[in-house]
Amino acid sequence: MIERSIQNAYLDSIYHAKKFIYIENQFFISATGDKDSFVCNQIANALYERIERAHKEGANFRVVVFMPLLPGM
Repeated sequence: MIERSIQNAYLDSIYHAKKFIYIENQFFISATGDKDSFVCNQIANALYERIERAHKEGANFRVVVFMPLLPGM
């Protein structure tokens, strides 16, 4: 069984965000649903869907994903 509690927490937080999302993660990697991708989590797809929902609602919504230039330094 694959442990997905952190991924599930990200997905739930993204879905329920009201005004903004701020993610700071030096090893952020995700995919948007490409079946040929070796990345299995769907955080980027959840971000896309949340941004799209805010746009359709005409909501003032912001997303910031902060990653360092050199991860692990």
